[in-house]
Amino acid sequence: MFDQVLQDMRATVFVEQGIYSTVTASNVGVSSEVIFEGAHEYDFSAAVAAIHSLNKAANNCPKYLTKRINALRNQFIFAFGPDMERAIA
Repeated sequence: MFDQVLQDMRATVFVEQGIYSTVTASNVGVSSEVIFEGAHEYDFSAAVAAIHSLNKAANNCPKYLTKRINALRNQFIFAFGPDMERAIA
């Protein structure tokens, strides 16, 4: 239907203040330069960097935060559609 190259796509992802402060805390280790609080427009490369950062954080964070971090990761994937899921797999 739409023939847009994934690398040219941009999507807006809303990161709530609570999850933002949780994932940018020192014990989780996601950089505040990768993820921004509130509604922010990400291009493909910034979203891939955020997803990889969240993947690393989900492996190294306390177990009770894993679901929240994975939910935020999925927000980035779903914003770009099924092609993003295939691109990062």
